[in-house]
Order: sequence, then structure tokens, then C-alpha cells
Amino acid sequence: MDKRKLELIGAAVILIIVIILIFVLFKRGTDPLLESDAPERIIDRSGLPETTIDARTKESPADVIGRSFVERFGSFSTDVDYINVDDVRELSTAAMQQTLDQVTRIAQAGDKNSSFYGVSTRVITTEVVSESDSVTQILYTTQREETFDTPDNTSTRYQDINLTLVKTGEVWLVDNYVWAE
Repeated sequence: MDKRKLELIGAAVILIIVIILIFVLFKRGTDPLLESDAPERIIDRSGLPETTIDARTKESPADVIGRSFVERFGSFSTDVDYINVDDVRELSTAAMQQTLDQVTRIAQAGDKNSSFYGVSTRVITTEVVSESDSVTQILYTTQREETFDTPDNTSTRYQDINLTLVKTGEVWLVDNYVWAE
């Protein structure tokens, strides 16, 4: 009887290990571009979405990249030292990366306030303004929740951002942005 119990316990342990491994493998297969709080930065561009329209979401590849850029770039906290700018570098052209470097330098130079400031940006609507095989312009309407000093001091506002994306090889990259006032 003791040998039978050990076999059952051993089988149960193996089954649990297999279930955990399956869960880890499926979790690892998710697309980090679609997770705005992905802990790892995406460096390799081969992980970017393919250049086909997903029939389930009706989003173009340019829109997927643009939406990820807007939500990451538009979300910021004084506690994380402009990591939002670093997070969108791999979604940007070389010219845009230079603009991002300038944005960081200007922000850090003017960052003398020690109080907390944070903003969380979420895309609400998307409108393709113009598109061709190599250049697409998309207008995103965003909801931005800003927090000053404490969570009790939070306000919500809506702001548009216009992105220009260019196709580089098979990948769409952000080449310019303009926040509406």
C-alpha cells in the first residue's frame, strides 16, 4: 500500500510540474508590444507584429505600433526617470530617436521639482488620416489621468496625438508625433 501511495504522489507532482511548464511556455509566447506594462524592453525588431491586418481586431500593423508608442510614450512618472522614452525607442526611426533624446535632455534639465507627477495614457479612438504603402498618419484620441503629489490629486483629460509612421523594410516605425494643445 505504501508503494502505491508513493506512486500516486509522484504522479501528482509530475502532473503539477507539467502544468506549470505549459503555463510558463504559453505565458512566454504573449506579444510584449501589446502589454503596456511589459517588464522587459523589446530590442529585437523581429518581435514586432507582422505586416498583415488582424481580422479579429481590424488594426493595421502601423496602428498596432502607433497605439503602443502613444500609450508608452504618453505615460510617465517622476519615479522612473523617463523610462517611457527609452521604451519607445525601438518603435522609432533614427530621426525620431534623436527627437526622443532631445525630449529627455530638455525634461531632465527642467526637472527641478521634487514633488511627484505621473500621467497614465490610454488610447480611446483611432482615425487614419492618410495612408500609403510607405507612410501612414494616424490621429489617436487619448484619455490621460494626471496625478500631482498624491493619488487624491488626480485629474482626467482628453488629448489628441497625431503620429506619422513610415515603413522601414517590413516594419512600421514612428517618425514624428504632435500632441494637440
